[in-house]
Amino acid sequence: HANEYLWKAANSLFGEQAPQRNPWVEQQTLAMLSGQTERVIADLRALAQQAQRTKAQRKALETAANYFQRNLPFMRYHEYLAHGWPIASGVIEGACRHLVKDRCELSGMRWSQAGAENLLRLRAVAENGDWDHYHQFRKQQRHQRLYLSPSQRCRTPEEQALARASSSGKIISFQQAVEGRRQPKDQQQRSAA
Repeated sequence: HANEYLWKAANSLFGEQAPQRNPWVEQQTLAMLSGQTERVIADLRALAQQAQRTKAQRKALETAANYFQRNLPFMRYHEYLAHGWPIASGVIEGACRHLVKDRCELSGMRWSQAGAENLLRLRAVAENGDWDHYHQFRKQQRHQRLYLSPSQRCRTPEEQALARASSSGKIISFQQAVEGRRQPKDQQQRSAA
C-alpha cells in the first residue's frame, strides 16, 4: 500500500506521463526500505508547503505523508528485510486467505472465537510441517501431566522458546523448541551461549 501512495504523490507532482516519476518513486521507496521513512514523511510535507504547489498536489502529498505517519510503527522495512520476513501485503493477505479463510469459511461453518483459534493453531502446526512433532510432544505432555509430580515436569516449549528467543534474539520453530527439551541441561546451556 505504501507504494500506491508514493505513485499518487508522484502523479500529482509530475503528471502521469512524466519521466521523472519513476526515479522519484524509486528514490523514496529505497529510502523507506533502508529505514528512512521519517525522512520521506518530512520531504513530502516540505514539498506540500512549497508555494508553487496546487491544492490537488498539496492534498496528495499530505495524504501520503499522513498515511506513512499513521503507519510508521509498522513500516520498519529494514528490520523486516534483515529477518527475511515478507513486506508485501499481498504475501500476508495470501497467507491469511490460505490459513484462515479457506478453512473457516466453508459452506455451513460457524465458529466461536475459541473454537476458531484452536482450529487455526492446529492448522498452523500442520502447515509448518510440525504435525508429527506436535503430536509426539502432546503425548509427552499428557504423560507428564498424568504420571509425574509437578517438580518433575518440564517447562512447555512455548516457555522454552520465549526464554531462548529473549536470550539469543532468535526466533525458533516448534520443532526446535521440542528438540531443545530433549537435550541434557548442560548441552542446552552451551547451545544458548
